[in-house]
Amino acid sequence: MFFSVVNKLGLDFTKDEIALVPQFNDLLKDKELGMKAFHFIVACYHYLSPYQNLGEEERIKKCAEDIFKQKGKVHALDSQKVKVAIDKFNELQFDSDWENYFALEKQCRDISKFLNETEFTAETMEYLEKSGRTLKVLSEMKNELKEIIFAKVQKPEENLRMRARKKLSFAEEKFLPETK
Repeated sequence: MFFSVVNKLGLDFTKDEIALVPQFNDLLKDKELGMKAFHFIVACYHYLSPYQNLGEEERIKKCAEDIFKQKGKVHALDSQKVKVAIDKFNELQFDSDWENYFALEKQCRDISKFLNETEFTAETMEYLEKSGRTLKVLSEMKNELKEIIFAKVQKPEENLRMRARKKLSFAEEKFLPETK
């Protein structure tokens, strides 16, 4: 995409590639927002972000604090440029497997919260048992998706070729390593 995962620990940004997308280029040109706003978007919304396991509100708050180094609301992030760039980023990285994984993750989190907050009594026992079984099924589905996603992440250039199912573009031929 517009950066690469480096040693699975960080992101390597390429300004020239980011600037190809008009919505991202607008951020780069903005003196107040600049690259920090793009870092915020990636940290907050990228599927491989270390913040991804946080709920959306907490993730936005934590990313803003860590990147902009200030507590509380970062008003610059309310700008229309940031909102448009977030929408474009999510559109470009969309992957149904990831989206399904996060939907299942949210359901598991909600059921776990319910199980933790519900007192175990004779009246609630059957409902808690059904919730536990549902949680088990959701967790199994989530783990199956995780394997599919992990395979994609390990060989992204092969997935690009498979998705294309035709001759690679000039850029893909030039920049993607050959598979044997």
